[in-house]
Amino acid sequence: MSARRVAGAVAAFGMVGAGAVGLAAGGAAAPAQAFTGSCGTSVPAATLIADGVCEVRIAATGPFGFTPPSGITKLAAVLVGGGGGAGLDVSASSSYAGNGGHVVYIDSLPLGGPLAGTVGAGGAASQNTSVANGAPSDGGPTLVGATPAAGGFAANNGQANCVTANWDYWFGNGANTGGDSASCLPGVGFTLSQLSGVDTTLFPGSLDGTDVYGNGGPAGATDPGLVNPVRGSGGSVSDTLAAPGSDGLVIFRFAAAPTLAATGSAVSWTVPGISAAMVAAGALLLALRRRRPAQH
Repeated sequence: MSARRVAGAVAAFGMVGAGAVGLAAGGAAAPAQAFTGSCGTSVPAATLIADGVCEVRIAATGPFGFTPPSGITKLAAVLVGGGGGAGLDVSASSSYAGNGGHVVYIDSLPLGGPLAGTVGAGGAASQNTSVANGAPSDGGPTLVGATPAAGGFAANNGQANCVTANWDYWFGNGANTGGDSASCLPGVGFTLSQLSGVDTTLFPGSLDGTDVYGNGGPAGATDPGLVNPVRGSGGSVSDTLAAPGSDGLVIFRFAAAPTLAATGSAVSWTVPGISAAMVAAGALLLALRRRRPAQH
């Protein structure tokens, strides 16, 4: 065999081998890639909370602005109004808990520009409504654009109550249900998975089953302590102390842009593509070299 034919055969085998190695490298790198997604640039910054789901929570009360990232196709939100404050009326031997703030879901918000809104504050408590301490106040409404989630009523004695020998305890209604006088329990709020019409891709129940918003305030002989950490909850009350309602909340969510996380060897799509071409070209050269001797 001439040196020229030997060189040609070596080149053909080399192309096949190099292509096979490239394909193997691309295949080996694929399992190391994990789909996570990118939240892009938003103000405030979004957090990737699940595979392909980004979230922004705005908890500070008062006006706010939110600029979503460019390129997203859908933006949804949950609004929680502030909880109503509790009131204590010593002269009437009555304790009035606050109602939970409303919880509202917005399935589709305008894209392409900043959004304005307000997070409602929890209503103030009154330690004794029979003197000049001021009445308890309702929770503040939470808004995104023109859509509101109303705050809970303060110390509303229209709720169910538990009467003891010496005191009446009126507990708060929740955003989801009213109170239960038979068991002396306040009403409960919503989990995100219970909201009507919720996008289960952005708000999967498996993630949010433990999140509750808008609980009614409890009332009983035990001191209520500090503000309820559950957002939008009504203020609690005992026969000696009343607590304010908890603040509202806004939750924005949108789909993340798909990306490949660099959890292993990052291999571009061009590597397997070029490698496959090298395998095909090498195989063609080998076939042509085998046909040439047969023709002489």
